[in-house]
Amino acid sequence: MGFLNDVPRIQEASQPSKVFRDWARRFLSDPAALAPLAEIRSQAEYDDWHRRWCDGLGRYWAHEAGKPLPWGPSRKMPNLLMKGMLLDWRSEAWDNRAALRIAKWAHVPLDKYTLAAIQGEVADRDAKGKLRRVIPSRATMGWVADQMIYSRIQRAIRDVCHEAGIYPIQFDAFYDIAH
Repeated sequence: MGFLNDVPRIQEASQPSKVFRDWARRFLSDPAALAPLAEIRSQAEYDDWHRRWCDGLGRYWAHEAGKPLPWGPSRKMPNLLMKGMLLDWRSEAWDNRAALRIAKWAHVPLDKYTLAAIQGEVADRDAKGKLRRVIPSRATMGWVADQMIYSRIQRAIRDVCHEAGIYPIQFDAFYDIAH
């Protein structure tokens, strides 16, 4: 009998896009969830808000899907939602000034293309002082397993974009077009 009680939960778990869409709909339809975006004034404030936002998806996912959401996708999916919101910056959900401000700080949704593009910018020195790439050649978002490496990659993207005079979200759009 216990198994029968778990059948709907098992079916939901096999539909990750439904869990994400439900979470996204709740976020977009809740003015209290969107309000903090208008108050953000720095990269550090955005990063802190972003971490809490993504952790919220992780908690929602675990509850609704009955299993944890891997760390990398728990960042990529909200970043894709934010990217969509920024592309639709004239949406009713935003104050246009807030959207333009957030565009400067939004995180890039990491995938194999963006990771390959930034690979040479994220390196460590080995014991002999030789530079060693941190990102493997065929890395995907699943490879990004914690906040430390995620933040390091986002920082490298911001640094490259600053030098190029573009926003990180424009970096992402370029790689969307390129593949």
